Amino acid sequence: MSSAEHSEPTSVELSGGAPKDWDISNVSALSRMKLYDARTSIIINRPADLDLPDRTYVIGGNGRGGTSMVAGVAHLLGLELNPSGPGNLESRPIVALARGRNPENSLENLDLSRDEIMRRLGEQIDAFNAKDEVWGWKDPSAENYILDILGHIRNLHLIVVFRDPVAVATALLGANDTARHRARIQSEYQGPGALAAEDAFRTADDRYTRYWNLALELGCPTLLVSYERGRANPEQLAAEMAEFLGMPITPEIEQSIVRYVSPKGGYLKTTSAMSKELKVNPIASVISVAQASNSSSQGATAESDLLELLNASRAENAQNVIELNRIREQLAKVKPSIETDDRALENAQRLQRIQAESRQNYLALKAAQQEAAANYSAFKAAQSEAAENWDALQAARDEALRNYDALQAAQAEAARNYAALQTVQAEAHQNYDALQAVKAEAEQNYAALQVALASANHPASGAAQ
Repeated sequence: MSSAEHSEPTSVELSGGAPKDWDISNVSALSRMKLYDARTSIIINRPADLDLPDRTYVIGGNGRGGTSMVAGVAHLLGLELNPSGPGNLESRPIVALARGRNPENSLENLDLSRDEIMRRLGEQIDAFNAKDEVWGWKDPSAENYILDILGHIRNLHLIVVFRDPVAVATALLGANDTARHRARIQSEYQGPGALAAEDAFRTADDRYTRYWNLALELGCPTLLVSYERGRANPEQLAAEMAEFLGMPITPEIEQSIVRYVSPKGGYLKTTSAMSKELKVNPIASVISVAQASNSSSQGATAESDLLELLNASRAENAQNVIELNRIREQLAKVKPSIETDDRALENAQRLQRIQAESRQNYLALKAAQQEAAANYSAFKAAQSEAAENWDALQAARDEALRNYDALQAAQAEAARNYAALQTVQAEAHQNYDALQAVKAEAEQNYAALQVALASANHPASGAAQ
């Protein structure tokens, strides 16, 4: 994988392995190495709680790199992928539209701008959000458009499947052996003509690098899954994915996953369209291979190759007929138990529905508890505020009483001062009246004095008279 200038992830944790309550401090280095070697995945940017509401999982990686296997495990664990069919579990309304094709007819290209396609894709994501709180989709090339619709994705969780790049490149080259898959690979990887070995390897390596950089850029919870280790240890893969998905796992679900991942049957027989084509119509497949050979430098030997492949296909077809007859005989023997198996399947499906409903009830209860805790906190805050307001009211009342007493005292003192003023005023009136009397008496005395003085100054005239 080529290097890129990005910051390190906020956290890196090996998923699975020793439980959190194990003490492995005294375990030997060799035993500890074996313990970690059992793991099939790594979690980066691990959140404090993997069991968040409204989560969306995007399963990506390389085409023919194990994404169908991991998507199948997620689907068996209960993750809603909205698959358009039992094949590779891709959701056509998302995957076809992301490639600019009509979801109703994936062979029809839409003559729309990228902005319009992303707008419609965002609306489709919103529709799935309204249907399920926790869901996801599988698309190996999702890294090409996630940033364009990021605003529509709730709590993005990435699951990136890593497979040996040489194996991926070999699978990509093998996919070019039929015209239909040649067209698909060319469309998905946007490369002209059949992929050369160097191009196939570079394509696989570049996609892993883009997913790694995307996880670092977004800082979202990301599970990096080893295809080879998961295929070899499906029980461990199931446990680690159940933890990352936040979904329960039962022994029945685990056994279903083991059968699905099993190299002896499993998902390749149910999801590989190329395998189906070879078994249903080997002659058409031989002709497709011969046509591909005719377009190369080996055109001179095309006829002999065709005969050789045709004879091999006839032999394989005869062997398939023998195998089919044997299966029919076995089916006739086990037919009475089919109804019992059907009932067991119905019970298992009913159990899954009950588990899903129980999980929804648990999430609802958890949300109600959180809301009740928030309401209680708000009540305590209001109660504390009311107590503070009551204390302030009491203090204001006490101050008002003190002010009232002071006012009463001031009024009493004012009344006393007014009475004293009245007394002083009455005394002043009395003093004024006395002063007026004294003044009148003084004026009389002054007049008598004037008369006396006049008499003193003219005694003769006084005597004559």
